[in-house]
Amino acid sequence: MRVTWSSTAQELLAAVSSDPPAYFCATVTSPTLATITGWTTEASCAQPTPLSGSLALTETGFVIAPGAPPFALEGCNFEYYSGTFESLVTLGAGP
Repeated sequence: MRVTWSSTAQELLAAVSSDPPAYFCATVTSPTLATITGWTTEASCAQPTPLSGSLALTETGFVIAPGAPPFALEGCNFEYYSGTFESLVTLGAGP
């Protein structure tokens, strides 16, 4: 499973590559942490289903820890995700 994210100084959107994709909406609380505010299957946090939990950027990867499993993927509750950091892409940067 692959997770990508985008962030502003105040908000973070983490996308889980499931079918359909799942998006976690969060409020940034520090350079490496965010508090989950909801989740949705839309690529927007306009009307997310409320959810608690945290998102963290660690030295080796990205962690999604919802307060309760919001959905199941392939029959398994989505309780925790810990992925290895692969690369950083800066949008709008030239070659």
